[in-house]
Amino acid sequence: MPFASPWFVDGYTSEIKNAYDLVSAINVVAKANVVSSFGRWNKNEQKVEGVMIPGSPDVSAIKTALQSIVLSQGEGYQVYVSRGVTIIIKNTSK
Repeated sequence: MPFASPWFVDGYTSEIKNAYDLVSAINVVAKANVVSSFGRWNKNEQKVEGVMIPGSPDVSAIKTALQSIVLSQGEGYQVYVSRGVTIIIKNTSK
């Protein structure tokens, strides 16, 4: 994330705190389940971490895995989508 939290996405009402929140926000803005995977580089363990999302992110195991990835300022993330969608991340809900 490019700046300090809090993070919000235009068109989504809740604060973005973890990967599940971000995936949900993207899907809401896209009006469909377009996110197929979410990934990041774990600097501490020097390895790639990711979650495949075959359908809805609300499946229990997928939701739990996404919620365990807490987003941080200065860290990069990869989100794969099945079609183009534009989101605006900002630091206010207004």
